[in-house]
Amino acid sequence: MHSHHLAALAVLDASQAWIDQFNRQDGQACAAAYTADATMHAEPLARSSGRAEIEKFWCELIAQGARELRYHKLKLQVLSATEVDLSAEWTMNIGSGVITQERWQLGEDGVWRLAADQFALLVSNGQEG
Repeated sequence: MHSHHLAALAVLDASQAWIDQFNRQDGQACAAAYTADATMHAEPLARSSGRAEIEKFWCELIAQGARELRYHKLKLQVLSATEVDLSAEWTMNIGSGVITQERWQLGEDGVWRLAADQFALLVSNGQEG
């Protein structure tokens, strides 16, 4: 149980660091938080595989003016000491939506990274693009 508690706390920290990087408009740092072979499904915006495609998505979204990301109603499911799923609602200046799954994995280097990311834009404020 102790290792599960530590995993949950570490993922909360990693997630907040990712949000902070996004809000600093650093798409490269956002992409670096994914595993090399990560998958991302941003409904209805994009499906991306691998860090390079994911970086392109985040850099383009930031360039279009996306900012002020916040997570709400966060839920964690600790699958093991090295794997945690996060779900939440999110808001930013361009709209809001839901994260159905952020799968965080602990790498051999001791760094938590996103292996899978599934989220949806449910309400658009009409500012993207």
